Amino acid sequence: MNFSLIVNGAGNAFLREFGCPCSRCTGRENRATASVSIVARDEKDDKILWHALVDAGPGVVESLVNGFPPEKDRLDWLLLTHWHPDHTLDLNHLCETARSTGRKG
Repeated sequence: MNFSLIVNGAGNAFLREFGCPCSRCTGRENRATASVSIVARDEKDDKILWHALVDAGPGVVESLVNGFPPEKDRLDWLLLTHWHPDHTLDLNHLCETARSTGRKG
C-alpha cells in the first residue's frame, strides 16, 4: 500500500471579493482554502483503497472534482482540525453532493 498527501488547496482564508482587482480575486482557477487528502493506493493497480479528507474549506468540492477522476472519487473519512469557517465552510456542500450522488466510499 502506498500513501500520498494531496494538497487540495492552500489559498487565502477568505473567499474572493467582488470588484477587487488583485490576482487572487480575479483568478479563474478553483482553489480550496484549507484542505488536504491522505490517500492509500494499491501498489499493483494504483486503485484508491481509502481517502481521508482533512478539513473542508471553501472550494474543496471543486478541487476534489478536478483532482479525482470519477472512477477514483471515493471519500471514507473526514477529519476536521478545528471549527473556523476557512476549514469547514464547504462541509454542507460536500455532504449534499455525497447524499445526492449516493456515494458511500
